[in-house]
Amino acid sequence: MHFRRSLILAMLLAGTAVGQTQPSATDDPSRVKKAATDFLLSLAETDLKHAKALYAGSDENFKLVAGMHDMLQATQKLKLAAEERWPKQFDPAGPSKLDADGLVRKMRTETLAIDGDAAQFSGGLTLRRIDGQWKVVDLIATRDGKLTMANMLPILTQAATETADEVRKGAYPTFDSAQVALGNKINKAMQSAATTQPMKK
Repeated sequence: MHFRRSLILAMLLAGTAVGQTQPSATDDPSRVKKAATDFLLSLAETDLKHAKALYAGSDENFKLVAGMHDMLQATQKLKLAAEERWPKQFDPAGPSKLDADGLVRKMRTETLAIDGDAAQFSGGLTLRRIDGQWKVVDLIATRDGKLTMANMLPILTQAATETADEVRKGAYPTFDSAQVALGNKINKAMQSAATTQPMKK
């Protein structure tokens, strides 16, 4: 299983489409998209200082932001390890959904609904206009989506971190074998979480 596909598939399980409304004539979708882009790109930074400045949601919702940040940091380490180990097999310039740029590309394909000072992308990213500035208030629109993401992010982070360490230690002879190992870790962790412990609520 391709590790990029494995991770993004699990991430997308948390996304939930929402009803759309047409923007009014005074709405400026480009400003909302710029604010969303800046926020998503900030998750690639080593700390959350910038992301916090672009965020205006609750502390509880920010836990998912922190979890997403941890996951993106782990997948970046994995990508760097794979690039170093198999420079001829791994294309770091190729499109990836597992980095902040990939999240931005996905966001730009989604439908945007603006209603006054509230805006929401069909994937669940939600913003509010506060003192004239659009800021993110939520990564996921629904309770079920939040629960799914809260359970998935630690699994993805741990699997990517472990696989990156193993790649650096030479545990896998080929790029494909590392991808398979990562997919197996994710699947095993998901099955274990589903059968041995309740979902977070």
